[in-house]
Amino acid sequence: PHLHDGLYLKGGTLMSIGYESPRSTVDIDFTVITKDHEKFTDIFEKSLNGALRRSTAKLGYIDYICRVQKVEKKPKNRWPNGSKLSLKVTVGMVKRGTKQEQQLLEKRLPNVLSLDLSFFETVNEPDEIRLRKNDGAIQTYSIYDMVAEKCRALLQAPTRHGRSRRQDVYDINWILEQTNFTSDELSKVLDILKSKSQTHGIDVDRNSMQNPEVRKLAQVGWSSIEQEIGELPDFNETFDAVVKFYTSLPW
Repeated sequence: PHLHDGLYLKGGTLMSIGYESPRSTVDIDFTVITKDHEKFTDIFEKSLNGALRRSTAKLGYIDYICRVQKVEKKPKNRWPNGSKLSLKVTVGMVKRGTKQEQQLLEKRLPNVLSLDLSFFETVNEPDEIRLRKNDGAIQTYSIYDMVAEKCRALLQAPTRHGRSRRQDVYDINWILEQTNFTSDELSKVLDILKSKSQTHGIDVDRNSMQNPEVRKLAQVGWSSIEQEIGELPDFNETFDAVVKFYTSLPW
């Protein structure tokens, strides 16, 4: 509970469980909002391990150990004074008395669940979900934050060593196919996009998404999504739908 207020689920996992997208990821991504990221890091592992112990007992997995295997600070050479810090956390679950138990204790279990926790991001319109009726709520990005963040990531790709953002094109289009934004909601998306872009040091305008380099990088690896979801829509049609939405924002 004392971590709840500062953790916000985002990314492919939120797309899957929040918007029923067929695309998911192997990592679970969170944004962390805290005034003291060092203190948060110090208590996170202990808090998560306590919750995992209680959960395995509550759910009947008494023969299993579920615990944090490793917490890594990224990037190591700029921690704790960098502006873009994150934690890479791995969690393992093994049956008691097996060789995998020793691997987990020695922090070398190969099959683990990965959590990525990013600091210094902004959450403008928080939302929440419940995985099951009686579960506690998990804070999440709202649909407006999701779309704005993914647009921002697409636009910033050319400045980030040519990093492909193919998944963002797919995700934005998926949301657009499920959602009819009102004029007020479009204004909200634009305001959040401008705020996030300013935080990341990039300038955006109505024509930014038409940068040929943005389209080129977004297409890199597009076909690989087919391995996750099966039949894949045409890239050009999908990207054009994203551009149409982007330019329709009330600039």
